[in-house]
Amino acid sequence: YYEKRPYLSEMHRDRMLAEIDVAAEIGLETFVIDTGWYSRTGEWEVDRGRFPGLLQDVRKRLEGYGMRLGLWFDPVVAAKTSRPVVEHPEWCQTRHGKIVERGPIWETEEAVGMCLCTDWLEYFVLQIERLHREVG
Repeated sequence: YYEKRPYLSEMHRDRMLAEIDVAAEIGLETFVIDTGWYSRTGEWEVDRGRFPGLLQDVRKRLEGYGMRLGLWFDPVVAAKTSRPVVEHPEWCQTRHGKIVERGPIWETEEAVGMCLCTDWLEYFVLQIERLHREVG
């Protein structure tokens, strides 16, 4: 990003493994992967193209250093074509009867706002729990 490349050009397993090594050298306890680890906001599935090991290799490298994995989430957005938006438009934030558009999250798909005062909150928490089981 700093060198005028797309932000997500470096969001992949090999780069994260290299950054984990540096993070361990400076004594970090938790390594948080920013936006782009997922295929689509709202579904929160690991992007198999960027992370073919589904973050297991990343987690193992972190554990080798005694570090923990953190993942970026935005609890109030979901991609326009995500299952929650398509199947439950009533979970979307609205203003004057129209769904609130949020635009793309960096270089990912266009997103809409999601309302935490709906069943979206329970769905979101279930996704976090699932990912905790799957990738720690």
